[in-house]
Amino acid sequence: MDYKLDFEESFVNTSLGRIFLRHHKGTNNLLLLHGLGATTRSWKRFIENMPEQIGIFAIDLLGHGKSDKPDIAYTLDKHLATIDELIKSIGINNFSIMGNSYGGIVALKYAGVSDRIINLIIEDIPVFEDEPKIDLLMLKKLMEFDNSEHVMRSTLTGEYWLNTKDIKSALVNLKARTLILWGSKDHLVNVKNAIVLNKMIEGSVLKVFDGGHMPHYSNAKETADAVVEFISMDNVLSAKG
Repeated sequence: MDYKLDFEESFVNTSLGRIFLRHHKGTNNLLLLHGLGATTRSWKRFIENMPEQIGIFAIDLLGHGKSDKPDIAYTLDKHLATIDELIKSIGINNFSIMGNSYGGIVALKYAGVSDRIINLIIEDIPVFEDEPKIDLLMLKKLMEFDNSEHVMRSTLTGEYWLNTKDIKSALVNLKARTLILWGSKDHLVNVKNAIVLNKMIEGSVLKVFDGGHMPHYSNAKETADAVVEFISMDNVLSAKG
């Protein structure tokens, strides 16, 4: 699948601003949510290793990339509301959602409140035992990629991480099958957190790759293969049912 040639670009209006969308038509629809400070382009290697029959929706989160950057507090609730409006606008149901890092937190939270999602795929999400302090070096790094300082600082001082209590509350109504992906060399969020998540999310599948915080970039083919295998299992399970 070609990241540029096989995708249509558009904008979706929401109450908080326009969201930039890249869409490839297909089946087994998959919605991709990038991490803090990234854009849809962070999925380029992953997408190029995906089969053409998979339908993909990749967006720039509110405040990122080509999406609008309103002067608001960037909270999880704001992102959840925006994602919900976007999904209803494009009219997809029974789809999979995949999120890396902060996008994985948004995906996890949304899957806990939506009955439209059949598969949840979370990758190296920020999980800490104690509340992390604002990392000025991290903020400086994020600013190197032409990000809005207000958006980055607002997110970092808000709910960009989860603790055990947060995770438990998000899992109360979670019905989606869950795949957890992690990089064994993740220096931001230790792989031990993947093991904790795997135990907390009943029936979840854990796959660890020899990579960093973004396996979909460092281990693009392995990650794509794992995702395709996981979301394709729905057809097998339906046939058995």
